[in-house]
Amino acid sequence: MEANVSPLDSSPLPFLHLMQQLKHLPRTGWLRTVKDPESVASHSFRLALLGLFAPVSLDFPAVFFPRTYDFL
Repeated sequence: MEANVSPLDSSPLPFLHLMQQLKHLPRTGWLRTVKDPESVASHSFRLALLGLFAPVSLDFPAVFFPRTYDFL
């Protein structure tokens, strides 16, 4: 019996193409109040940089909300 093989198993290109589309997807939570909201990719990149450059002594569970911490 042959197992189901995902296209992502043979190449990362479909996944990378999907991630590229996030550059053009506006954050929907801001669409009601902000004229030109940042993209999902821009927001994710900034969040990743915050985590990367945060001091080691920073107590992540106490600082970040549980929802954000689960995302990291």
